[in-house]
Amino acid sequence: MRAVLVVVLAVVLPLTVVLVAAEVDRLRWDEATEQVDEETRSLRPLYDRRAELRFLTTLVLPIALLLAWWLGWRMTRPLEELRRQAKLRAEQASRRGRLEPLDPGRSDEFGDLAASFNALLAALEDRNASTASTTAELAHELKNPVAAIRSAAEALRRGPPDAERAERLGRILADSSQRLDDVVSALLELSRAEAGLLDRPREPVDLLALTRGLAGHLETEQVAVVVSGDEAVVPGVPEALESALRNLLVNAVSFARTRVEVHLERGPAGASVQVSDDGPGIPPESLPRLFDRFFTTRRAAGGTGLGLALVRAVAEAHDGDVTASSPPAGGARLRLWLPRR
Repeated sequence: MRAVLVVVLAVVLPLTVVLVAAEVDRLRWDEATEQVDEETRSLRPLYDRRAELRFLTTLVLPIALLLAWWLGWRMTRPLEELRRQAKLRAEQASRRGRLEPLDPGRSDEFGDLAASFNALLAALEDRNASTASTTAELAHELKNPVAAIRSAAEALRRGPPDAERAERLGRILADSSQRLDDVVSALLELSRAEAGLLDRPREPVDLLALTRGLAGHLETEQVAVVVSGDEAVVPGVPEALESALRNLLVNAVSFARTRVEVHLERGPAGASVQVSDDGPGIPPESLPRLFDRFFTTRRAAGGTGLGLALVRAVAEAHDGDVTASSPPAGGARLRLWLPRR
């Protein structure tokens, strides 16, 4: 007999029983039976040791739960401590204006996390200090022209001036108002550049043509501005790059004795603009602060100390950088690098 009749469903009715059967090939039935028997035999050792398995489960489960609780406590406790310290530092900062670092008292991963938070707090503290310094420098920068305007106004109040005095007061008012406009405009331009110029569209800028155009306007009878090098086109904000290059050239011309040399070099990753002058050079103590806001050695000549700070901000907004050096032969050398991507 090659087939086996297998009952797959039985339905019990009030007066009878209905069976549903299927005919299965004998060979396939024997193979399925042997497979079930083999699986049963493989599970038999576990079934025989069910008592030991029940005992191990009863023993291991509480230990596993205890270990899980201990690991959770070990993780949440330092996090809770960091949270408590961060909240305390925030309350202290609102009262005293300083951001004290966190003290994890650990050298593990949580200590590394606290160190990262401390680095962030230090950066915020530096930013706050820079903002406070900028505010103080701005107040000092605006104080002189405001005082001059007030003095001129008081002089006009004392009575109608004669022609010579009126001319002098008018010159004072014009110079002071121009000084205020220069400082405010430069600070506004710097703030936009430090924000990354995110709202300004980028387009290809020919640095060589732009530099030559600026050199022609800034060259004087005493100082020659010589431009050389490769044609270099970089993506950027044209107005911002023009302002940065103008400030570099103005700074060089103001210190140069007879000559300013501008050299452009194109590389695989970007382009550089190197501006060199034959002036007195940069004092070593001034190099670290050269690109800071309101730092200038030309205050008597009308310098605001915002020009080179703007150059750095524009360079960083374009993912570039600017460096300064004072070669042994004399003079100053400033290098602006901009990527070509």
